[in-house]
Amino acid sequence: MADYIQYPYIEKRVRYFDGEFLKDQDFIDEQKYHIDRQRRLDQFLRVSGICDGLTLKTDTNQVIVTPGTALDSEGRQIILSTDSSPINLSAHKNQQVYLVISYQEEQSDQTNEGGLGSSGARRWHEKPNIQVATLGNVPEDSIVLAKLAIAGNGTVTPDLSVRQYSGVRLPSGNLDNGAITGPTLRSGGNSASSLVVIDGDLSVTGDTTVNGSLSFSSNVSGERTLLMEAPNSSNHRGDGTQGATGLVYRVEDNPPDGDPIFQVRSEGEAVRLFVEHNGWTGSADNSAWFGGTRDNYFAGKVGIGTTDPGSSKLKVQGKLTVSAGEIQLDGAQQIVFTNNDTTNNLKLQLWDGYGLGINSQTLFYAANGNHSWRDTNGTNERMALSTAANGGLTVKGTGNSSF
Repeated sequence: MADYIQYPYIEKRVRYFDGEFLKDQDFIDEQKYHIDRQRRLDQFLRVSGICDGLTLKTDTNQVIVTPGTALDSEGRQIILSTDSSPINLSAHKNQQVYLVISYQEEQSDQTNEGGLGSSGARRWHEKPNIQVATLGNVPEDSIVLAKLAIAGNGTVTPDLSVRQYSGVRLPSGNLDNGAITGPTLRSGGNSASSLVVIDGDLSVTGDTTVNGSLSFSSNVSGERTLLMEAPNSSNHRGDGTQGATGLVYRVEDNPPDGDPIFQVRSEGEAVRLFVEHNGWTGSADNSAWFGGTRDNYFAGKVGIGTTDPGSSKLKVQGKLTVSAGEIQLDGAQQIVFTNNDTTNNLKLQLWDGYGLGINSQTLFYAANGNHSWRDTNGTNERMALSTAANGGLTVKGTGNSSF
């Protein structure tokens, strides 16, 4: 009885010699050896998926698969040479299902021409099995061709984003619960056919040249793709204008308001720097936040509320508030008010209604009628001057006066 079982390991191949008497098992073993070597190569050095074709033709309540090739996880080639028979989907109206293809072989070409009245199948027909699978119930070793949405009127809408294409695998020498592991390389599929997808880490020794964008992403929920781009006319400078020539890093999609667009973290996951963003670089809504305890140094000039600090190291266009601490000037420094506004202004406000100002080229200071001269620390009052609404003066002192 001939043994057609394709065992996991084939260690022997047929050796021929002159005058040898060959039986059917010898020819079967010859095929089994070459099948084993081909499938072993495909299984360990390639990943399962679609290789070519296997596109869809849809009609009311049915779908047809066009010719093409796929490779399953056992290294078996799945080849469809002609259009498949129409696959009836009428039992799946108002549902979403997967259309899958898998390897299948069957005996064919039956004959009675054998000697001594023998008969049998002269060929193995490697005929793919195409079937419908419910979501979450895809048969083992099958290849998903599409996710189909069948409407109540029989309209079939295919989703090809679920298709995975075959690629190459780099051996790692590890088996994960019997499964073959190692980094893989394949294309991005129908939605990104020119994209190369690497599943695993990448280490480069030597120079790397990229023509186009370089994208980094993670499968961790909430993380976003980072693109690294070469200079182009659309790159924005820090002031929002276009035409920057430096290397550009950007995210593919902006995060929600308040979420960081970029973070730098230490080994302990502490945030060392982050940038919030709810628009393109240079927009009026940009903000920068520094929460570190180390010193910050700016070699150039800083403008707040203005893009032109002029000759000033720091120029503020708007209100400047110090909520704690003090503003300290070295002894040689000055507080200078320009002549741009000489109207009645309280130039230096010490409290609500108190301070120094200019009124029609006259220096004045404002108070509620009481004026005092005190000692160095301001603790002890030495002289007090009161002014009435009618201009009357009252002077009080704590000691003798001389004029």
